[in-house]
This record gives sequence, C-alpha cells and structure tokens, in this order.
Amino acid sequence: MSFGKIIVSALRGSSAKTVVSIGMTVALRRKGLKIIPFKKGPDYIDAAWLSKAAQIPCRHLDLYLMGEDGVRDSFYRNIQDNSLALIEGNRGLFDGVDIHGTYSTAKIATLLDVGVVLVIDATKTTNTIAPLIIGCQTFDPQVNLQGIILNRVAGKRHEETLTKSIEYHTGLPVLGVLPKLELTLPERHLGLLTANESSDGDEKCEILGSLAEKYLHLEELVDKVYESSSNECDCSNKMNYNGDQQNTCQKDVTVGIIRDKAFQFYYPENLEALENEGAQIIEFNSLEDTDLKPIDLLYIGGGFPEVYAEQISKNRSFCDSIKKHAGKGLPIYGECGAVIYLGKSLNYHGQNFPMCNVFSLDFEFFRKPVGHGYSVLEVTQKNPYFPLGTTLKGHEFHYSLVKNKGLENQTMVFEVKKGFGFDGKVDGILKDNVLLSYTHLHAAGAKYWASGMIHLARERKFSKSF
Repeated sequence: MSFGKIIVSALRGSSAKTVVSIGMTVALRRKGLKIIPFKKGPDYIDAAWLSKAAQIPCRHLDLYLMGEDGVRDSFYRNIQDNSLALIEGNRGLFDGVDIHGTYSTAKIATLLDVGVVLVIDATKTTNTIAPLIIGCQTFDPQVNLQGIILNRVAGKRHEETLTKSIEYHTGLPVLGVLPKLELTLPERHLGLLTANESSDGDEKCEILGSLAEKYLHLEELVDKVYESSSNECDCSNKMNYNGDQQNTCQKDVTVGIIRDKAFQFYYPENLEALENEGAQIIEFNSLEDTDLKPIDLLYIGGGFPEVYAEQISKNRSFCDSIKKHAGKGLPIYGECGAVIYLGKSLNYHGQNFPMCNVFSLDFEFFRKPVGHGYSVLEVTQKNPYFPLGTTLKGHEFHYSLVKNKGLENQTMVFEVKKGFGFDGKVDGILKDNVLLSYTHLHAAGAKYWASGMIHLARERKFSKSF
C-alpha cells in the first residue's frame, strides 16, 4: 500500500489550522485525491468539520487517550491505497501536558514519520518569523518540517519580504500565502459551531476549498508530501480495539444512540468497536422522536443539551420514554451532555428546563468551564460496565454542576485521580443499569469499554421487554 501523509500544525492555537486543513482537504479532493482526515487530540468539533470536508469520517490520534499502539492502529487501519492522510494538529507544534511536550503534535509527527507544514500568523511581523521557525527546526531535529503557510499577510510587499526571509534563513519553502481575510467559522462556548449545526456547513467548506486553490501552492505541497518519507506499509492485519483480529461476529444486540443537534459527540472508533463486538446501531433524535424503539442498550454521547434545552424539554414524550425504560432496567451509558439530559432539570442562563429525571439532580450551567482537560478515573464501586480497580483515561469539557449538594445520596462509581468529574473527587453516577460520566472515553484506550457494554446488552436482552 502506498500513500501520502502530512500534518498541519502551528506555533499556537487559533492560527487558522482548522480553516487551512478544511480548505486543503476540499481543494485536494476536487483534484481527485482521496483525503483521509485525522484530528490530533480529543476534539470532536474540528473533526466533524474535517469529516464534512473529506466526505468520510475523521479519526482521532491522541497519545494520552490511546497510547502509541492505539495511535498507530487508528492511523494504519484507516489509510487507503493511493490516498493522502491529512492530520490537523492542536495548539502549538510542541505543546503538550508538560515541559517535554508529552502527547504533543510533534510526538505524533515523529511516531508516524509525518512531515509537518506550519501555519503562521504574519500579523505585524516580517524577519522575526525566520528565527521562530529555526527554533522549531532545532528544538527537535527529528520533527520533519516541510514548509510554511503564511496567514494574515498585509499585501504583496509584505508577502515578498516574508517569503525571501523564510526561504533564505530556514531553507523551507513557503507553500501558501493567505491575505487578511475573515477565515473563521462560527463559534460558541465549546469552540467552533459544529458542522452538523451550521446550516451552510457545506457551503463554508466549498468556500474554504476555493480559497485554498487560490492561495496555496497545492501541487508543490503534494510533491513535498510524497517525497518527504517512506509512505508504504502492510495494513492487511486489521485489529479490533481489544487487540485481536477484527471479528465479524453476528449482530445479535441492538444499541441505540441519540444523534442530533443536541447530542453528536461520538468517536467513529467507539461505534465501530461496538459493532465489532456484535452490535447493530440505530439512531434516535431527542428533538423529534416520541419514543424509544426496541433496543438492548442506549449509548448517549456528549453535545449541547444546554443550547437545545427548550426543544429537549418540550419533547416530554421522548424524555418520559427514556425514564420509563431506565426504570425497567434498560442499560444506558452516557457521557458529559448525557449527565444533564438524564437529570431532573437544567438552569441555563436563568431559565429552568425539565429534563428526563432518571436521576433527581438539578444542574446549573456556568459561563466558564468547570472541568476541562484530560482525566484519570479509578473504578472503586461495583457496576455492570467496568471491573473494580480499572483505571480509565479520558477527557472532559463541561460547564455544568449539580446544584444544592445533590450527590449525597447517589452511588458514584469512579474516584477522580485527575480532572474534576462531578465535584473534583468523584465521577460516574450509577442507578440500576444506568451509568453516566462527565468523562469521554476512547475505545482504543479504554480496552474493555465496548465488550463490557455489549456483554451487559446480551445479558439483559432488554429489547424483548418493549
């Protein structure tokens, strides 16, 4: 198998990596290249935009959540012959969790032997950019810098000075020059507005593709990608997320997921891991559906229930259906936004909205993040999903908290070793077969996450109770 690979990175966050990656993806796809998109880190939103741009699901590469083996596996299992793997980095090239840049984009670049293109904001600077680039070149010589894309260039004179300085002092080519344009995508408190919520998402992608065609040196860029390193591998041994050969077991249980504007944060690998274990997946819409169909387990991902709280709250039929079946023993596993949804109510910007009331907990939404970043949990209470003593690595990003000390009489499954969870001490609230956590898990890192869920679904076979 032969393919190309490239990382789009920057000196810092908010440098237009996402819009450049989207534009490049669309422009190269128009030229007939098969683009396989990846997002470094746990971010769902950038990945959704890349999925829309490439017209195939974007995968994640996160050394913290997945480990080196998980990152390699996710990368090579999704590569296709005669394709180009485009990886969007996050934050700055060497930014990680410590002074060594652990889990950084640079670590991904060296692990997978991928050349890096740096996107640099050129606002109010000229010659100074060259030593910044030289610093990146010398900081870790194993990182293979391939070229520079300049953003927010003031005009032709500015462009000529920058290009001559960079190419003379660093030896790297300038592979594109973007003028001062409003290269932005709509944002809210968690970052970009998601691709599924944006009514003109396809149009925005096409506009960015046209800008990439106009301002990026695409042919030179592609040539650099295919010249930069060995791009051959034997990807024939596809592995599942338990470390075994991918199985094709019979789909003997039905897993429902809620996927709509309010709930949309699902790693593609998580859904595939459930399918590999024997799940048939069906989708529900919390804004429009009136009842659950026969399922053996319900998996609710994160999202924006606070933004759509009024619509969710008004759909009492669907909320009541979830509460009714949860009370009868339906296995439900939920992350982040699901915590709010299955609570009693949410106070959002001064308005109170009733939720599903599976747990008699009232939630309040704050203007600043309560929990944000990587997390580590230890399973300290018996539950139907994870063995006692299991250590789970994940990430959280939430603005909500339980009001009025409502956790006192609840069963909490996880002890927080790193992160915040519900209160800085515990996460994972349990009631019968319902387990909700503020922490997002990735199947490649939480080794028995999928098998535990499907084991419970098979054991309960709840679809027969509908």
